[in-house]
Amino acid sequence: MPSGKQKILLIDDEKDFCHLLKLNLEEQGPYEVLVATDPRVGIRVAHQRRPDVILLDIVMPGMRGFEVLEKLKADRKTLSIPVLMLSALNDGNSKQQAISRYVDGYIEKPVNMDLLKSRIEGSLVTKKVKKGQGRSLGRGLRILRAFFKQFLARCELRLIAPPKA
Repeated sequence: MPSGKQKILLIDDEKDFCHLLKLNLEEQGPYEVLVATDPRVGIRVAHQRRPDVILLDIVMPGMRGFEVLEKLKADRKTLSIPVLMLSALNDGNSKQQAISRYVDGYIEKPVNMDLLKSRIEGSLVTKKVKKGQGRSLGRGLRILRAFFKQFLARCELRLIAPPKA
């Protein structure tokens, strides 16, 4: 992103909450916050804008956050985007469901802004590390492939013209 800001997609049906959270995050950090108050729109925005992190409410009309999460994680375009669940549901069952669906964090409402920012930053760092490991792995495989190709060529030469004793 040219401005150097990280894109955060907030999917939550509570408009006032979205407005306050957007203002707070954009004021306190290098973030551009995209807001979707409809879960289906949120999925579309995730595909189109490819945010760096998604903040996702659990209880929304029309589609629960867990359904949104399943759709996002089932698609290659959005699979690697970290998702932090936000919810007023402070029961163990909701947290367990979130963990079993591989969310990157579960934050209870009312939101502690310091905790939220820490989780966002942690998710961004983890995402960068994973991306770097993928690049390193690709480079490592290319080097290994080149080495193996040279090794096989040498073996082939020895079979054709064995070294003289």
